[in-house]
Amino acid sequence: MKRHLCWLYILFSTVNIFALSEPAVEFSKSFSGSADPGETVTLTFTLTNPENFSISDLAFTDDLDACLSGLVATNTPLNDICGSGSQLTGTSVLTLTGGNLAANGGTASFDVTLAVPEGAAAGTYTNTTSELTYYGVPVSGPISADLVVNDTPLPVQLYDFQAIYQNNNIQLHWTVQNEIDILGYTVERKSSDSLWKQIASYQNDKELQCSTSDMQKSYNWTDYDMDNKSDYTYRLSHTDFHGEVTILKTVQANLVVPEQTCMHNAYPNPFNPQTTIQYQILKDAQVEITIYNILGVKVRQLVRGLHTAGSYHKTWDGTSDNGTPLPSGVYLIKMQTPDFQQLQKIVLTK
Repeated sequence: MKRHLCWLYILFSTVNIFALSEPAVEFSKSFSGSADPGETVTLTFTLTNPENFSISDLAFTDDLDACLSGLVATNTPLNDICGSGSQLTGTSVLTLTGGNLAANGGTASFDVTLAVPEGAAAGTYTNTTSELTYYGVPVSGPISADLVVNDTPLPVQLYDFQAIYQNNNIQLHWTVQNEIDILGYTVERKSSDSLWKQIASYQNDKELQCSTSDMQKSYNWTDYDMDNKSDYTYRLSHTDFHGEVTILKTVQANLVVPEQTCMHNAYPNPFNPQTTIQYQILKDAQVEITIYNILGVKVRQLVRGLHTAGSYHKTWDGTSDNGTPLPSGVYLIKMQTPDFQQLQKIVLTK
């Protein structure tokens, strides 16, 4: 009888020792930042043992596909990332096995590279990891982190496309923000009695070729071959690296002499790094367009010279007369002829 009582006491004491010594592990994770569809992002796990004894046989699972369909790890399996003998396996579902941490602040931190699927919609996706277990007993978690997927950038973001009658020619002008995997631009023209005809192409005009850039750029091209028609329509398109053609915009050219002298609103406004100022002249005149800062100090003489009647445009890149980039702020554009003047406000942002 005494022997049985002794064994019961030992068993009860052992159970309580394990219960009392169940560790509290600090468990966290985070993403390296937002990601575009088709790109990669890093998911970092961190485990820390604050106890005064070592911990072994730590485990967890993380269902990536449940967070975002098609989200997969690209650098697994990972070995010995949470102590010797530990392993992280899986692609759409991650599994940690055999994790161990030293006593008194032993830490393991490891990175998993994730590939965001090409067709992922923009948004915020919550990724949740299961409880962290110690010999099958939960000791921390579950934990979560948000993955932000960005909007897919357009290959070309077109700001404006203008066809301006000037000096008996048509001046085509367009401004873009992004150029991603684009070979260049093509210009087509038609009239009421003709079909679309290609009149300019990146294939034989270096000025219409482009390279990948997220900076704002402006293009100009002049149509000298007008055949004395007054109903021209122009179509702008771009061709990507795969040879796919995308029509950006169609614009009607106005060959009629302007009815008044004026300056149109600069576009874009606010702007960075450049903006386009379109203006028109009713009759032949000397024209000046000057940029002033908010204190009224002249910073750039943009236009000065004799103009024939017609429509014009001028691009300002936010620099002074000596080419120095000007600071962010409010600026004034003044257009003046012998019998006309006009002011407008623009904002340069950086």
